[in-house]
Amino acid sequence: MKFMHWSLVASALLQSAAAAPQDTGKNADATQELGHIVVLKQGLKDEHLDKHLDWVNEIHKGSLNSRDGANGQDKGVKHTYRSESIGFHGYSGRFSDEVLKQIKDHEHVDFVEEDKRNTLEIDTREEVQGDKLPEPDKVDTPPESVGNQNKNNAVGRLTRGQGYNTFLEKGRIADAVIWPENKKRAEPDAPAAGAGNDAAQNEIVFDFTPPTTDLGDFEGVDAAEYFKTPKPDEVKNRITEKLKKLKEERKKQREEKKKLLESNNLQSRADDPNCPGTLRKEYKFVEDYNTYLETVGISGSAAISGWGQSASVHGNYLNQAKINKNSLTYVAILNVERQLSQPGGFQFNTARYKPGRFAKDFGDRWIHGFKTGGKMVARVTFTFKDDTKAKDVKAHAEAALSFWGVKGDLSVDVKKGMEEVNKHTNVDVSLIYEGELAIFMGDKEGSPKSISFGSAEAVLSQVKSWADKFESYACKHDYAYGPLLDEYDVVPGFSDLEDSPEAPDYDIARLYAVEILALLVKIDEQKNILDSAKELDDKKKREVKTAAIKMVSEGKKWVKTAEEDPGKAEEQAAALMKNLSDNFIDKYRGDVASALKVNDPAGFAKCKKLANDKARECTSTHKEKQDGVDVIEFCAKEANDVLNQCRAGTL
Repeated sequence: MKFMHWSLVASALLQSAAAAPQDTGKNADATQELGHIVVLKQGLKDEHLDKHLDWVNEIHKGSLNSRDGANGQDKGVKHTYRSESIGFHGYSGRFSDEVLKQIKDHEHVDFVEEDKRNTLEIDTREEVQGDKLPEPDKVDTPPESVGNQNKNNAVGRLTRGQGYNTFLEKGRIADAVIWPENKKRAEPDAPAAGAGNDAAQNEIVFDFTPPTTDLGDFEGVDAAEYFKTPKPDEVKNRITEKLKKLKEERKKQREEKKKLLESNNLQSRADDPNCPGTLRKEYKFVEDYNTYLETVGISGSAAISGWGQSASVHGNYLNQAKINKNSLTYVAILNVERQLSQPGGFQFNTARYKPGRFAKDFGDRWIHGFKTGGKMVARVTFTFKDDTKAKDVKAHAEAALSFWGVKGDLSVDVKKGMEEVNKHTNVDVSLIYEGELAIFMGDKEGSPKSISFGSAEAVLSQVKSWADKFESYACKHDYAYGPLLDEYDVVPGFSDLEDSPEAPDYDIARLYAVEILALLVKIDEQKNILDSAKELDDKKKREVKTAAIKMVSEGKKWVKTAEEDPGKAEEQAAALMKNLSDNFIDKYRGDVASALKVNDPAGFAKCKKLANDKARECTSTHKEKQDGVDVIEFCAKEANDVLNQCRAGTL
């Protein structure tokens, strides 16, 4: 391997290794198998790497479906390395032997090397109080501190004072804003990668996982109606209305921020005045997928630009089929943000500025500091099992959900709402966590990803218990959760720049990105449906996969051009949405409807009722662990077996 190329990869791996969780036990192996490093041939461009990675993800997914199963979930591309200026591109990850062979044979691949990490034995007990962290399920009160899993005063590779692009959710030039007491002079040669160097400054929160929608999510959905694409005028009117609301909200936020700065106080939780920060508790009815994405805070542009490689959100957020006209969907959020210091005395770093390059180098915001905490999202879906009208159930559903964020036992009104909801709907809940708190909720506490079997009261009571558990850790954590962003016009020195630059305005582009993401998710759903269709031949399936890759590539191109010139984003978005509709969604809609057959809502409701009955019978019969498995988990499996048998007609 050429030394220069290897040093680039080694540097990136050292940074990722520093942030990666390590096995620190006494018996940990000295060498850990990490997979392989793949280096592409010299002289290729970023677009070659993007297409190659799309291809790798497709063949990996095919291998996962056919052979690896659950054991292959930890495989795939983990990190990418790119530097078009010197013609170097590569990536690392773990792959099955079958996939690895295809990678080695690819025309763009120069060579493949095994990747290993040598680790030292480290004792981390001093990071928590006492010799051992108490098991959360064995204590009544959370430990005083659950420890800082990342001692860096940054999130990933972001640093205080760095420029930031909110459209891509990526860091830009380092030391865009400086604190003179810490730096006696502005430094034009400070060590920072160029604005476009993703390997050095791109923050990857999640490895990419595609939308996790499966065929069962289409039960009771009219596929022909579901896969209709919106008309251009509908989209434009929706964007105009949302833009108006956005400006009103932003004005309100600025007024509130001004009051906070004047009082020098942060909102505190009433039950813990020693925990500065905010704890947002809310639940909201979402009428459509776009509203859902906005409610949970998903960046459409970041999700599109990272599709197939990296992501700012977990794939489970992107499920779209669950939000349909045969159900009511609510999003309940607990968002913990403990705010760290935001020091004053800053100024714009004029030495780093080059006229005509402000947007590219500095982005549209800068990082003033960092917040700690995490987020819990519960997506609650009430699916109708009879002909009851949505408006008659909605009031009871909201009464049932009024427990969210309220401590103590369920009230009489809440229980009554749950009883009424249970008569007419089946309740399904997906739990999603963000931040370091997710580690404790998942790995330590054993929080499930979904709760779907049992009565409405049983399901929602479980959700409440997990929400209470999550909140109990809110003030016990000091992990950097995300950047606190500020505007450049508040920075001394910015208004004095010679060509009076303005930060780019991505408002319209951001709103269109959500619309485009919704279409790309439907394309992914259609592709998966057709890939599993028995009546479709292999040639047709390959055609569909190739077309899907092309559609994602077109989406990424739009994001790139919109980031560079947001003024053209609207016109180009309209053309892209027409392309996605004409050349994929509308083109394959008939094939998809045939593959799904005719869904029978009444039949599905009958099967779900049988599964719920089985779950209730099982939990009332079994009080101890069954075959070493927790009763709830055991009974959920029993109920799921009944559901599958009923749908297959073998019950």
